[in-house]
Amino acid sequence: MRHAEAERWLPLYADDEMDPSTTTGMEAHLRVCEACGPRLEALRRNHVVLARALGREVAPAGLRERILGAIAAVEDAPIGRRALPAWTRYAATIVASAVLASAATLAVTRSKPVQPLAAMVFNDHMRALTSHRMIEVAAGDGRPIQSWFQGRLNFIPPVTERAREGLPLIGGRVDYIDGHAVAALVYGRGRHLVSLFVRPAPGGPPPRPASAERRGFNCVHWGAGGFEYWAVADVPATEMKQISRLLGNRSAA
Repeated sequence: MRHAEAERWLPLYADDEMDPSTTTGMEAHLRVCEACGPRLEALRRNHVVLARALGREVAPAGLRERILGAIAAVEDAPIGRRALPAWTRYAATIVASAVLASAATLAVTRSKPVQPLAAMVFNDHMRALTSHRMIEVAAGDGRPIQSWFQGRLNFIPPVTERAREGLPLIGGRVDYIDGHAVAALVYGRGRHLVSLFVRPAPGGPPPRPASAERRGFNCVHWGAGGFEYWAVADVPATEMKQISRLLGNRSAA
Protein backbone atom coordinates (compact mmCIF):
# COMPACT_ATOMS: atom_id res chain seq x y z
CA MET A 1 0.00 0.00 0.00
CA ARG A 2 1.35 3.42 -0.97
CA HIS A 3 1.76 6.15 1.64
CA ALA A 4 -0.85 8.49 0.09
CA GLU A 5 -3.39 5.67 0.07
CA ALA A 6 -2.54 4.70 3.64
CA GLU A 7 -3.09 8.29 4.82
CA ARG A 8 -6.53 8.28 3.24
CA TRP A 9 -7.55 4.98 4.86
CA LEU A 10 -5.96 5.53 8.27
CA PRO A 11 -9.12 6.92 9.99
CA LEU A 12 -11.09 3.85 8.86
CA TYR A 13 -8.35 1.56 10.14
CA ALA A 14 -8.44 3.34 13.51
CA ASP A 15 -12.20 2.66 13.66
CA ASP A 16 -11.82 -1.03 12.64
CA GLU A 17 -14.00 -0.39 9.59
CA MET A 18 -11.75 -1.80 6.83
CA ASP A 19 -12.19 -5.07 4.99
CA PRO A 20 -9.66 -7.84 5.78
CA SER A 21 -7.62 -7.51 2.57
CA THR A 22 -7.18 -3.75 2.94
CA THR A 23 -6.41 -4.18 6.64
CA THR A 24 -3.57 -6.55 5.73
CA GLY A 25 -2.09 -3.97 3.38
CA MET A 26 -2.44 -1.23 5.98
CA GLU A 27 -0.73 -3.28 8.67
CA ALA A 28 2.15 -4.04 6.33
CA HIS A 29 2.53 -0.32 5.59
CA LEU A 30 2.43 0.61 9.30
CA ARG A 31 5.34 -1.75 10.00
CA VAL A 32 7.65 0.29 7.75
CA CYS A 33 6.18 3.83 7.81
CA GLU A 34 7.50 6.18 10.49
CA ALA A 35 4.88 8.86 9.77
CA CYS A 36 1.64 6.87 9.89
CA GLY A 37 2.28 5.19 13.25
CA PRO A 38 2.21 8.42 15.32
CA ARG A 39 -0.82 9.63 13.39
CA LEU A 40 -2.67 6.39 14.15
CA GLU A 41 -1.87 6.77 17.85
CA ALA A 42 -3.17 10.35 17.76
CA LEU A 43 -6.41 9.18 16.17
CA ARG A 44 -6.88 6.53 18.83
CA ARG A 45 -6.17 9.02 21.62
CA ASN A 46 -8.83 11.30 20.13
CA HIS A 47 -11.31 8.43 20.21
CA VAL A 48 -10.63 7.81 23.88
CA VAL A 49 -10.90 11.50 24.82
CA LEU A 50 -14.14 12.00 22.90
CA ALA A 51 -15.65 8.77 24.24
CA ARG A 52 -14.92 9.85 27.81
CA ALA A 53 -16.31 13.33 27.21
CA LEU A 54 -19.49 12.32 25.38
CA GLY A 55 -20.25 8.92 26.90
CA ARG A 56 -21.95 6.08 25.14
CA GLU A 57 -25.19 6.54 23.26
CA VAL A 58 -27.91 4.01 24.06
CA ALA A 59 -30.32 3.08 21.29
CA PRO A 60 -33.96 4.00 22.01
CA ALA A 61 -36.19 1.26 23.39
CA GLY A 62 -38.01 -0.60 20.63
CA LEU A 63 -35.61 0.51 17.89
CA ARG A 64 -34.84 -3.04 16.78
CA GLU A 65 -38.54 -3.89 16.48
CA ARG A 66 -39.27 -0.73 14.47
CA ILE A 67 -36.41 -1.44 12.06
CA LEU A 68 -37.51 -5.05 11.58
CA GLY A 69 -41.07 -3.84 11.06
CA ALA A 70 -39.93 -1.37 8.42
CA ILE A 71 -37.97 -4.10 6.64
CA ALA A 72 -41.00 -6.43 6.72
CA ALA A 73 -43.22 -3.67 5.37
CA VAL A 74 -40.85 -3.12 2.46
CA GLU A 75 -40.57 -6.84 1.72
CA ASP A 76 -44.34 -7.50 1.94
CA ALA A 77 -45.65 -4.35 0.26
CA PRO A 78 -47.57 -5.02 -2.98
CA ILE A 79 -45.52 -3.92 -5.97
CA GLY A 80 -47.94 -4.47 -8.83
CA ARG A 81 -47.50 -6.78 -11.76
CA ARG A 82 -43.77 -6.11 -12.13
CA ALA A 83 -41.33 -7.03 -9.35
CA LEU A 84 -38.81 -4.45 -8.26
CA PRO A 85 -35.14 -5.34 -8.75
CA ALA A 86 -33.44 -6.76 -5.67
CA TRP A 87 -31.14 -3.73 -5.35
CA THR A 88 -34.20 -1.41 -5.26
CA ARG A 89 -35.76 -3.34 -2.39
CA TYR A 90 -32.43 -3.36 -0.58
CA ALA A 91 -32.04 0.41 -1.02
CA ALA A 92 -35.54 0.99 0.31
CA THR A 93 -34.73 -1.14 3.34
CA ILE A 94 -31.58 0.86 4.06
CA VAL A 95 -33.47 4.16 3.77
CA ALA A 96 -36.19 2.97 6.14
CA SER A 97 -33.62 1.73 8.65
CA ALA A 98 -31.60 4.95 8.49
CA VAL A 99 -34.64 7.10 9.12
CA LEU A 100 -35.71 5.03 12.11
CA ALA A 101 -32.22 4.72 13.54
CA SER A 102 -31.61 8.44 13.84
CA ALA A 103 -32.09 9.35 17.50
CA ALA A 104 -32.23 13.06 16.70
CA THR A 105 -33.27 13.60 13.09
CA LEU A 106 -32.56 17.11 11.85
CA ALA A 107 -35.38 18.87 10.07
CA VAL A 108 -34.50 19.63 6.47
CA THR A 109 -35.19 23.29 5.97
CA ARG A 110 -34.31 25.86 3.37
CA SER A 111 -31.44 27.74 4.99
CA LYS A 112 -30.92 31.43 4.52
CA PRO A 113 -27.70 32.43 2.73
CA VAL A 114 -24.82 32.84 5.19
CA GLN A 115 -21.89 35.22 5.03
CA PRO A 116 -18.67 33.85 3.49
CA LEU A 117 -16.79 33.70 6.80
CA ALA A 118 -19.71 31.96 8.50
CA ALA A 119 -19.82 29.45 5.63
CA MET A 120 -16.12 28.72 6.20
CA VAL A 121 -16.77 28.18 9.91
CA PHE A 122 -19.58 25.71 9.19
CA ASN A 123 -17.40 23.88 6.68
CA ASP A 124 -14.40 23.71 9.02
CA HIS A 125 -16.49 22.37 11.90
CA MET A 126 -18.18 19.70 9.77
CA ARG A 127 -14.88 18.73 8.15
CA ALA A 128 -13.29 18.29 11.58
CA LEU A 129 -16.21 16.13 12.73
CA THR A 130 -15.81 13.78 9.78
CA SER A 131 -12.01 13.73 9.43
CA HIS A 132 -11.09 12.42 12.91
CA ARG A 133 -9.06 15.55 13.69
CA MET A 134 -11.56 17.30 15.94
CA ILE A 135 -8.86 17.68 18.57
CA GLU A 136 -5.08 17.75 18.24
CA VAL A 137 -4.46 18.31 21.94
CA ALA A 138 -6.61 17.08 24.81
CA ALA A 139 -7.48 19.26 27.76
CA GLY A 140 -6.19 18.08 31.11
CA ASP A 141 -3.09 16.36 29.73
CA GLY A 142 -0.90 17.94 32.40
CA ARG A 143 -0.31 21.38 30.90
CA PRO A 144 -2.52 24.37 30.10
CA ILE A 145 -4.04 24.06 26.65
CA GLN A 146 -2.92 27.61 25.86
CA SER A 147 0.72 26.58 26.03
CA TRP A 148 0.12 24.05 23.24
CA PHE A 149 -0.76 26.88 20.85
CA GLN A 150 2.58 28.62 21.47
CA GLY A 151 4.71 28.22 18.37
CA ARG A 152 1.73 27.05 16.35
CA LEU A 153 -0.04 30.41 16.22
CA ASN A 154 1.17 34.00 16.42
CA PHE A 155 -1.24 34.64 19.29
CA ILE A 156 -2.43 32.90 22.45
CA PRO A 157 -6.21 32.41 22.54
CA PRO A 158 -8.18 33.13 25.71
CA VAL A 159 -9.56 29.91 27.18
CA THR A 160 -12.77 29.76 29.22
CA GLU A 161 -13.51 26.86 31.56
CA ARG A 162 -17.25 26.16 31.91
CA ALA A 163 -17.43 22.54 33.06
CA ARG A 164 -19.68 23.42 36.03
CA GLU A 165 -22.20 24.92 33.62
CA GLY A 166 -22.31 21.75 31.47
CA LEU A 167 -19.77 22.94 28.89
CA PRO A 168 -16.48 21.11 29.59
CA LEU A 169 -13.38 21.92 27.58
CA ILE A 170 -12.31 18.78 25.70
CA GLY A 171 -9.35 19.97 23.65
CA GLY A 172 -8.24 22.10 20.76
CA ARG A 173 -6.71 22.21 17.32
CA VAL A 174 -5.31 24.65 14.79
CA ASP A 175 -7.74 25.39 11.98
CA TYR A 176 -7.99 27.90 9.15
CA ILE A 177 -10.49 30.63 8.32
CA ASP A 178 -10.09 32.71 5.19
CA GLY A 179 -6.57 31.33 4.73
CA HIS A 180 -5.38 32.33 8.21
CA ALA A 181 -4.54 30.01 11.10
CA VAL A 182 -6.93 30.27 14.04
CA ALA A 183 -7.40 28.50 17.35
CA ALA A 184 -10.29 26.06 17.55
CA LEU A 185 -11.28 25.14 21.10
CA VAL A 186 -13.57 22.13 21.44
CA TYR A 187 -16.22 21.91 24.15
CA GLY A 188 -18.76 19.23 24.97
CA ARG A 189 -22.46 19.96 25.34
CA GLY A 190 -24.33 16.81 26.22
CA ARG A 191 -23.65 14.55 23.25
CA HIS A 192 -22.70 17.44 20.99
CA LEU A 193 -19.31 18.94 20.17
CA VAL A 194 -18.89 22.71 20.01
CA SER A 195 -16.08 24.35 18.02
CA LEU A 196 -15.09 27.81 19.23
CA PHE A 197 -12.94 29.50 16.60
CA VAL A 198 -10.77 32.34 17.93
CA ARG A 199 -8.60 34.85 16.11
CA PRO A 200 -7.33 38.38 16.84
CA ALA A 201 -9.77 41.08 15.78
CA PRO A 202 -8.62 42.91 12.64
CA GLY A 203 -8.98 46.31 14.33
CA GLY A 204 -11.69 48.92 14.55
CA PRO A 205 -14.92 48.46 16.49
CA PRO A 206 -15.79 44.89 17.52
CA PRO A 207 -18.10 43.06 15.10
CA ARG A 208 -21.79 43.17 15.82
CA PRO A 209 -23.05 39.85 17.19
CA ALA A 210 -24.61 37.75 14.47
CA SER A 211 -26.01 34.25 14.09
CA ALA A 212 -26.47 31.86 11.19
CA GLU A 213 -27.99 28.44 10.55
CA ARG A 214 -27.00 25.77 8.07
CA ARG A 215 -28.49 22.28 7.77
CA GLY A 216 -29.23 21.97 11.49
CA PHE A 217 -25.97 23.56 12.65
CA ASN A 218 -26.05 26.96 14.36
CA CYS A 219 -23.30 29.53 14.65
CA VAL A 220 -22.89 32.70 16.71
CA HIS A 221 -20.25 35.32 15.93
CA TRP A 222 -19.13 38.07 18.30
CA GLY A 223 -16.12 40.11 19.33
CA ALA A 224 -14.65 40.88 22.76
CA GLY A 225 -11.31 41.79 24.30
CA GLY A 226 -9.50 42.21 20.99
CA PHE A 227 -10.60 38.83 19.61
CA GLU A 228 -13.26 37.50 17.25
CA TYR A 229 -15.19 34.37 18.11
CA TRP A 230 -17.33 31.92 16.18
CA ALA A 231 -19.11 29.18 18.14
CA VAL A 232 -20.75 26.43 16.08
CA ALA A 233 -22.52 23.16 16.91
CA ASP A 234 -25.49 21.03 15.86
CA VAL A 235 -27.75 22.38 18.60
CA PRO A 236 -30.88 24.59 18.43
CA ALA A 237 -30.39 28.33 18.00
CA THR A 238 -31.60 29.08 21.54
CA GLU A 239 -29.06 26.69 23.05
CA MET A 240 -26.33 28.04 20.78
CA LYS A 241 -27.04 31.50 22.19
CA GLN A 242 -26.70 30.14 25.74
CA ILE A 243 -23.41 28.48 24.82
CA SER A 244 -22.04 31.70 23.34
CA ARG A 245 -23.01 33.54 26.53
CA LEU A 246 -21.07 31.04 28.63
CA LEU A 247 -18.08 31.50 26.33
CA GLY A 248 -18.04 35.28 26.67
CA ASN A 249 -20.70 36.70 24.35
CA ARG A 250 -22.01 39.44 26.64
CA SER A 251 -24.67 40.50 24.15
CA ALA A 252 -26.33 37.09 24.62
CA ALA A 253 -26.86 37.69 28.35
